[in-house]
Amino acid sequence: MKIIIGSSFLLFSCKDSNTNAKSDTSIDETAADFNFETKLKHARKFIVNNYAEYKEVIILHPLQDDTLATYLLVPKATLLPDKIVKQEKTYLIHVPIKSIVCLSSSHVGALAVLGLQDHIKGATNTDGYWDPTVQELVHEGLIKDVGRGMSTNIEQIIALQPDVITKNDHTTNISHEELLTIGINTLYYNDWRESDLLARAEWMKLMGLLFCKAELADSIFNKTEERYNRVKTLALTAQTKPRVLIAQDIRGVWFVPGDRSYVPRMIEDAHATIKTVEGASASLPCSFEQVFDEHRNDDYWFSLKGGTTKTLSEFGNSSEHYKKFEAFKNGQVYFNNKRVKPHGGNDFWESGAYYPDVILKDLVKIIHPELLPDHETYYWRKLD
Repeated sequence: MKIIIGSSFLLFSCKDSNTNAKSDTSIDETAADFNFETKLKHARKFIVNNYAEYKEVIILHPLQDDTLATYLLVPKATLLPDKIVKQEKTYLIHVPIKSIVCLSSSHVGALAVLGLQDHIKGATNTDGYWDPTVQELVHEGLIKDVGRGMSTNIEQIIALQPDVITKNDHTTNISHEELLTIGINTLYYNDWRESDLLARAEWMKLMGLLFCKAELADSIFNKTEERYNRVKTLALTAQTKPRVLIAQDIRGVWFVPGDRSYVPRMIEDAHATIKTVEGASASLPCSFEQVFDEHRNDDYWFSLKGGTTKTLSEFGNSSEHYKKFEAFKNGQVYFNNKRVKPHGGNDFWESGAYYPDVILKDLVKIIHPELLPDHETYYWRKLD
């Protein structure tokens, strides 16, 4: 296969001289966006290399010194040599893609931020989405439900024939190689594996690359970063640095966040302290005795697994141990379920990843209320 050098973008933008002016403009804009150089500031779980003929996106293994996959994003008229395309765990995706199936709510959230909801053909738990445009598309039958929780209807996905399926590294029933034979790419989208809120938000740039909206994604992220840093700077002016507990008893096992997850950075940026499990990138099980010994006197208690719990008594009745903690006794317990629908669907996990400034602002409001007297929390609910 012979690579086309120098003329690929000319071919890409002029492949059909009979198209109307609107199509010509769209093609020109797409080619211009492909030339935009995407740079990552915070994300550490994927890499973008900008080449003249293609973009190389490397998804890193979350737990090992290895890669999960490499994606070559190539304009439709560009040809690449076999020695590039046929490398191990390397997959070719022609951009801009036109349709997508999302197997996580945060993937849908990224598309909503970029205004690309009408490209979504399928998603899981479709009755739980908060974005109004997504809700309307689901109601009209234009976004199909392809699964509940970790269960995915692969036959339904194949029937939709999307260009790309986004999944995280926990998704085990989606075979990339099998789907590739029928022209469907699967792409790892592991925003949740990042170690801080801004790094999670920066994954919107990957969606931008897929749809040739890289410059838009970059602009949105930069503004988000600016807002986040303003809140972080404000938090540093607080006179106190309270202690925070993030844990919950699940059938007798207490799960505490790892120090390599985004949770400790989130709390630290709100000018508070938190004790986590060392060397872990996710929440790990701990005994009640250990948690109680280390956290009994913590000032605030936050839960990331709130479900539909709304009252302090309801929370206290769910475990015999909860009422022993000072944060519970003082009524300082907060759940991330202020925007949860009765049947499920938590906006914290849908839009929250791309509004880290709002999450941080909520935390600062709770922990240092004097700094943000007029702010009303958006994602977090105090248990009454």
